Amino acid sequence: ALTTFTGLGKLASIGSDFEIRSNAMLTSLAALSQLSTVGGDLDIFNNVTLPQCRAQALADQLGIGLSGGFNYLGNAVGPCP
Repeated sequence: ALTTFTGLGKLASIGSDFEIRSNAMLTSLAALSQLSTVGGDLDIFNNVTLPQCRAQALADQLGIGLSGGFNYLGNAVGPCP
């Protein structure tokens, strides 16, 4: 039930898979702006108030594409605020 990633602003690397799943109040991933490496898959699922464009922006920041380990489904759709 995360609402924010505040406090993880200095996180630079995750050694294996990173999953962000089922956080109904999560609207931003901005606090992960220093994250540069995920050693496995990035899965962002069922975060109904998180705009999909924010999930895509994190994947782009990490250089992970849909064919390279980025998976998403069930996040908010529509224009990116």
